Amino acid sequence: MYMATCILSRHRTTASGGSRKPALTVDQGFNNNTETILHEPSGSKLRSGDRTALQKARYFATPHSARVERSIGEKGFQQPATLESLLLTRFYESAVVIDRLIVDERRDETEFAVLCGIWPLFSRNERDSGWRLTSCGVFHAEDKKESRVVLKKIFTGRKGNASDCLVRENLGQAAFNLFVSLFLYRYLRLVVNLFAFSRLRPIPIPDIPRLTSQDVTVVIPSIEGDGEVLWETIRSILATEPFEIILVTIDAHLTRAELMIKHMCTSKVRIRSVSYPNKRRQMVHALPDIRTDITVFADDDVLWPPKLLPWMLAPLEDESYGGVGTNQRLRRAEAPTLQQRVYGYLNALYLERRNFDCASCMYMDGGLPCLSGRTVAYRSNILKDKAFIEGFTQEVWLGRYQLNADDDNFITRWLVSHDKKIGYQYHKEAEILTTLEDNPNFVKQCLRWSRSNWRSNITSMFCERHVWRKQPWSTYAVYQTTLLQWAFVWDCLLLYLYHTSTSAWSYDARMLGLVTLLSWMLMSKFLKLLGHYIRHPVDFLLLPVSIIFGYLHGLIKAKAMISLNVTAWGTRDGADDDDGSRMIRVNRKQQEAGNTFSILETSSYPNEKCEYPPSFLRCTTV
Repeated sequence: MYMATCILSRHRTTASGGSRKPALTVDQGFNNNTETILHEPSGSKLRSGDRTALQKARYFATPHSARVERSIGEKGFQQPATLESLLLTRFYESAVVIDRLIVDERRDETEFAVLCGIWPLFSRNERDSGWRLTSCGVFHAEDKKESRVVLKKIFTGRKGNASDCLVRENLGQAAFNLFVSLFLYRYLRLVVNLFAFSRLRPIPIPDIPRLTSQDVTVVIPSIEGDGEVLWETIRSILATEPFEIILVTIDAHLTRAELMIKHMCTSKVRIRSVSYPNKRRQMVHALPDIRTDITVFADDDVLWPPKLLPWMLAPLEDESYGGVGTNQRLRRAEAPTLQQRVYGYLNALYLERRNFDCASCMYMDGGLPCLSGRTVAYRSNILKDKAFIEGFTQEVWLGRYQLNADDDNFITRWLVSHDKKIGYQYHKEAEILTTLEDNPNFVKQCLRWSRSNWRSNITSMFCERHVWRKQPWSTYAVYQTTLLQWAFVWDCLLLYLYHTSTSAWSYDARMLGLVTLLSWMLMSKFLKLLGHYIRHPVDFLLLPVSIIFGYLHGLIKAKAMISLNVTAWGTRDGADDDDGSRMIRVNRKQQEAGNTFSILETSSYPNEKCEYPPSFLRCTTV
């Protein structure tokens, strides 16, 4: 039978510096099968709660023999004989390990006893005992020098003084707090967005609409001016019966465009041209010819469903709405190669993720990342406003550069800053199909998108700053992710913090937590994309590709961040002929004098005599 004696001391320092003798002594007789006999000395004053906790405690003998060294950490402490205390509460193998050390002049070493259920007694007495109790050690609350005792952990075999243990424990707690904070910061938006996405409903088409398709003019900026894809685009738009289509190409391709429209046998398409390609230039070039209340801009590679316009016009029945966006899907290649399948898969996920974010933010606060220029409707009076055109054609970025790219981002920010609501119709009949790069140009495409996001989101959050007040959830869930969302860094940081903060857990508990964390990380990477996998279940086999690309995308973001002055497309022939005019450095004297570059055309159309620009636009010339 193993015998041990444990002395519990509630040590209190009197005002004169003296000490009271221990208030409680427990003589413990141990064997492997019997409970400890607890003795309360006469005259001791235990509260009923303390006594109950003590009586419920069961003490078990440890088969291990352990010793500790005695050391006083600070030389100024003069009463080592009074350091009688229980140190270090730990859970090991379902037992609470309390390391006891008796320090006096006659005995420098002692034995440990393993006890169970004693910690509640100390935690309740923490406030009125003389000691500050922690899970790493016991320090005298009134001793500013914090006397330290060297101890040895009997189950881990690690040595260290109590202050070192306290540092490790505090670091572990701090790491756990940081882990929880970062985990919530990263994944709160996913949980909330999943709820919001499930709740969003499109604005229905009214029974008697005020706006019809005859109130819509569709503007298509194009470089090539012809081709099979553009042909299909115009055909699908004509099927929705708009009032008119204006195709704006470049002078070099004007004849090709006229020939294509002639073969289409339609009178609803008019052709305009500019000297060199620039989407902002082409968009503004069409404005004087627009005679309808609503203007829809569309890319030259989209397919419209037949009932798209009624769904887009439904939100615009409310005068407070200034623009409406559409749902977007990828136009999948027929009989794709392996390369096309992989790139197409990543493109499809990009659009799926974008639809999810737009729908969720629209439900939460009426915001969204951007009204995509692939297909978007605006009120014509907004686009023709003099102040809008001046800002649109002479946007200055970071106060030093005149920016003539990122057209859809500018218009979206303009609507927000001028208190116009933005609509987003997440509905099958408001879903357009588009084509994206399914070849190595995919990386250049991602670079262009990332640069655009950097420029626009920095402007939204730190220059204009309207989104903080008007779209707080969108700011947290979308805008700031450009700056702070680095998947590889976040995942590594969370795993490191989990490892650091759970070092005191048992092996089984740590492994269970780790498996749970990794499972959640994996699940979070496809939850918002679940709709795509339901429509195309075979793509689930490519899930590892999307995870790897998600980590590598951080490199694309980093490269985009350090090359924000680059505006080149790099993916279309002839698209970069005007790249020198998309980002122009302007000094302060030029800005103050109004001597800035203008993208507005000042000559008549080659194919139609008309005055352009009208007089209210000429204020932007140099």
